[in-house]
Amino acid sequence: MTTDAKQDVGVELIRARGKLYNFVDGAFTLLKENVQASIVRDRKGERQGYASFSMCVYDDKGKKVTHQEIDNSLLARFYSSELSIVWVVFVNDQRVSLSVKFEDSQSFVKFRNQYSVCLYEVSNPTAFEDLKEEDQKYVMESERDDVVMEETDEEDQDVGENSFLDDPRDGAKVANSPDEHNRHLAVAYNNDRTFVIRGKHMGVFRADDEGMKFNTLVKIKDQKSNAFAPSHVLLHEQDTSMLFLNPEDKEKIYRMDLERGDIVNEFKTPNASVNAMSASSKYANLNPGQDFLGINKNQMMRFDPRDRDFVVQKKQYASGTKTNFTNLATTGAGYVAIGSENGDIRLYNEVGKIAKTHLSGLGDPIVGIDTTEDGSFILATTKTYILVIDTRVKGEVKGGFLKSMGKNKPIPVKLGIKPTDIMKHKMKEISFTPAHFNVGRSLERSIVASTGPFIVTWNFRHVKQGKLETYQIKRYKDNIVADNFAFDDEERIIVTLPDDVTVNRLRGRR
Repeated sequence: MTTDAKQDVGVELIRARGKLYNFVDGAFTLLKENVQASIVRDRKGERQGYASFSMCVYDDKGKKVTHQEIDNSLLARFYSSELSIVWVVFVNDQRVSLSVKFEDSQSFVKFRNQYSVCLYEVSNPTAFEDLKEEDQKYVMESERDDVVMEETDEEDQDVGENSFLDDPRDGAKVANSPDEHNRHLAVAYNNDRTFVIRGKHMGVFRADDEGMKFNTLVKIKDQKSNAFAPSHVLLHEQDTSMLFLNPEDKEKIYRMDLERGDIVNEFKTPNASVNAMSASSKYANLNPGQDFLGINKNQMMRFDPRDRDFVVQKKQYASGTKTNFTNLATTGAGYVAIGSENGDIRLYNEVGKIAKTHLSGLGDPIVGIDTTEDGSFILATTKTYILVIDTRVKGEVKGGFLKSMGKNKPIPVKLGIKPTDIMKHKMKEISFTPAHFNVGRSLERSIVASTGPFIVTWNFRHVKQGKLETYQIKRYKDNIVADNFAFDDEERIIVTLPDDVTVNRLRGRR
């Protein structure tokens, strides 16, 4: 793989023969019979240590047919069964989807691997050649669409094959807050309540067979009656409390008694801001325990309101390490997965210890992270794709949370929207909300996320079998702010719009 930083301007890294297609009226039509697809390094386009690459297609006379800078905005997908790449570009303010079908599998794989490396280097200041061997493999194979994480279970073969999303229903509105919009969603595990943060207010809803019903509106204000708009929320103590982070005072965590609707505690975290929180284990909120976790850019902390020190455990990295933590999630056993701004994911078996496994990032910020209850799989959401990562190690009892995966690091699986569906639904910018597994006492079977006004669900078993594009998609009247499954009911998905809260049904899951 050629990625030498000393290359001259316009150095060609790879060239492969194929056919060029254009997606028109719901089908690909042949545009050019004989073309050559090329990836070129452009030294003029490099910025502050980040590389710049372009993908070019030439006709049989050597004339350039199309030329695009390589980055995630192309929304490119590789299809091993077709030996093709499909991508999306803007031409005269219109989206166009193009595809090159390569002559043979060897050319396809080489081109895909080179593209993966280039996509990494345009998003990451660390050169590909400076990565460890196992991390190079992790990056190089990140565009594969043929990874099978789990073989078909014949006994479960027909379960949920024909699931589908209901058409969107009318939503319930938060009363008396016309100048604010919905920002955060929290779904209770112990009752049927849903909480939606709307600026400096919190709307409380109840779900029934007909949808969501607005219950009450609570103003969020500290113990000095100063109202604030939370940057992060966490249901706590069997859904009797809500924890808030205040962006104006990051060294405090506020606890609201949900029965009273008042903030009754303000916990100080001296010299340690908190940017995100998580339960101490995935379903800790089903129990009366009081400890919980938090992070900032270079620290992970365990908090316990019963302890005079409040911060009872922590792991702090030197500022030069540039961990840049963004969000975290926990497994049923309390193992911790933390995402970062550069896409790194660290797996811990205990707060205060070093990470057992460090998965190098692909360069894109992690905007949300989730785990299965047993910790076997991780969902890591970025703006334009969702990573599904298998933490198990073949032939080993211990997975990535309990021991370093080293050379056994998995091939990351990317979930995204097909370029053809982007065309079909006339989608604009792709920007995923954090993806979630269904939650409850049953195994994880579904994944939900949204982009713009579209809600998307994946059958998790299909994903594990390598069927990455058998998702369901529905359009709402407005952009979706947040979404999540109801507890113990994977057929019920709570959807938050800027001014409404509604329920969608995922039918056919049996």
